[in-house]
Amino acid sequence: EKLLELNSELQGSAHHWSDNLLSTTLLDTLAAHLPDVVRVYKTGKIRQSNWRDDFDQVCIEVFSMLEENDRMEGKNAIDAERRAMRTKTIAAGDDVTSLRDELRQLREQMAAMTTTKAVMRTTTNAKPCDKCNVPH
Repeated sequence: EKLLELNSELQGSAHHWSDNLLSTTLLDTLAAHLPDVVRVYKTGKIRQSNWRDDFDQVCIEVFSMLEENDRMEGKNAIDAERRAMRTKTIAAGDDVTSLRDELRQLREQMAAMTTTKAVMRTTTNAKPCDKCNVPH
């Protein structure tokens, strides 16, 4: 708005910006923050020539897209929050219980492996391997 105010004061001088330059400046500035919005807007204008020459129309369309973008971001945030709320959480007691069960299973597996090594040592006449201490 400040730019437009200054530009209207410069009307008729060599420093007055054309609508084309104002449109380009607006879109370039916006692209630094929301490149996707500008990309979509420019893509929609591919078949139109001189679309930048009506700055007021560019502003109306861009502001409309920004409002829609804000609405969609808000909706997506609400949807993500709803999905997060629907996610089943594990109670602290359940988590500890499952960890204890896992630890018990690992101990049983280690005991079985130790027993297997002992059986292999007693049934094989070969010397134990230097790397794994199991006869081969």
